[in-house]
Amino acid sequence: MSTKPLRGGVFGFGGMGQEFTTRINFDRWYGEDINIVGVCNRGADKRKLAEDRYRLQAFEDPRDLIKLGLDFALVTSTTVAHVEHGILLAEAGIPMLMEKPLALASADAKRLVTAVDKAGIPTVVNFLYRYSPAFQKIRAMIAEGVIGQPLSLTTSIVRGYGMYADGTRHRAIVEPGESGGWIMHHACHMVDIACWFAGEVEEVSTVTRSTVPDIFSEETLDGRLFFKNGALGHVSDAVGGVPSKYVTIVGSHGGLSIIQGPDTDLVGIRLPKDRKTGPARLLDPRETHPYIDPIHNLIECIRGKKQPYATIKDAYYSLPVTEAMRASARQNGATVKVQP
Repeated sequence: MSTKPLRGGVFGFGGMGQEFTTRINFDRWYGEDINIVGVCNRGADKRKLAEDRYRLQAFEDPRDLIKLGLDFALVTSTTVAHVEHGILLAEAGIPMLMEKPLALASADAKRLVTAVDKAGIPTVVNFLYRYSPAFQKIRAMIAEGVIGQPLSLTTSIVRGYGMYADGTRHRAIVEPGESGGWIMHHACHMVDIACWFAGEVEEVSTVTRSTVPDIFSEETLDGRLFFKNGALGHVSDAVGGVPSKYVTIVGSHGGLSIIQGPDTDLVGIRLPKDRKTGPARLLDPRETHPYIDPIHNLIECIRGKKQPYATIKDAYYSLPVTEAMRASARQNGATVKVQP
């Protein structure tokens, strides 16, 4: 079991790369012996920022960053670069945390999964809702059969960032060729959760709307998921509007939902034995499921204390579902089968 100081590198020094570096090097969330020592970024402005403000070595070529002798890596580059960075790290035997989604195409993500499996290294994917106590609690209760067979699942997220038409232009919206578009970039969160809760998806139907001219770049979406086990799913997402989150699951013997509380999400539950009127019972998920910090999880994996909670292989499945959703949206909601 290793207890040596750990040296990390950040691949892609945008907002998330800077946020993670601040947590590690300045706020010391993970201890004095965990440090980011260098970054790589294709844009010179972010490399200069890393050197001047963060006092880090900065490179354009990710291979030069790997040569520093890293113990771990944070892959926070834009989606189009994930596979390249991930395979280079796997070939170098470097454990990694990767931002979602894994790739722009499931075929490329498969190459990444194969490289990681061959290397046998710990990997963690930042599908942030999987680490939330409320979502962990619901997943466990479904697996335990508390509400019977899941019949329907509804999720809705409004990001609250703003729309292209009002001049508030999210990078994933203006550069869909690099991000995969809003479905792959952001709706993938709840698609992942839907599959985590209810299983494999057979086919999808999705419609979108957008204020972006000239290119296909969805800003709001309404998607239907048809699961192989017969369950129905509904995923809606929007880049603009009032920030909000809604999740509810209906089972053959009850229901569960996410209730936003003042300091944590709670779990609402109603079973046949409960009163038919009035609010649902509320459970504090932290009593049984503490929050899991993905970076801390990676560090504990490297030091032999824990297993990775959400791996690159775990994160793969939602990608062909979002691919099918985007293909459906391009065909005005036509039903599209998810590629096995």
